[in-house]
Amino acid sequence: RGVPLPLGAIDKNKRSLVYIDNLVDLIRTCLSSSAARNLTLVVSDDKDVSTKQLLQLIAGALGVKSRLIYFPITLIKFMGLLVGRKGVEQKLCSSLQVSIGHTKDVLRWDPPYSMEDGLRLTAEWFHKFGR
Repeated sequence: RGVPLPLGAIDKNKRSLVYIDNLVDLIRTCLSSSAARNLTLVVSDDKDVSTKQLLQLIAGALGVKSRLIYFPITLIKFMGLLVGRKGVEQKLCSSLQVSIGHTKDVLRWDPPYSMEDGLRLTAEWFHKFGR
């Protein structure tokens, strides 16, 4: 929509994401591999990005300009308190990472799509069907 987002300062956190086709591929691999039996495995695109990087990648995939404004994180926290959303800065600014090293080793599996591929394909779907 072109609305500037005050999230330009959130560049120290890291997030793990998973493209749906990577998840489906891992599930198929688990179903066909006895090595996955009785294991807890985690999945991601195997690339962690900050909130700022993610928003820039999404904008690039959509073919629009990233409109991020630098807002100090302390100000984001204060604004959250003002509007009754205590903890919003934690959700936006904290890291949430998983390591898929064990999954990759046990199943000899790598995500078939990069994060950039997944975002590009999702943006293509959005342009075609999402409006």
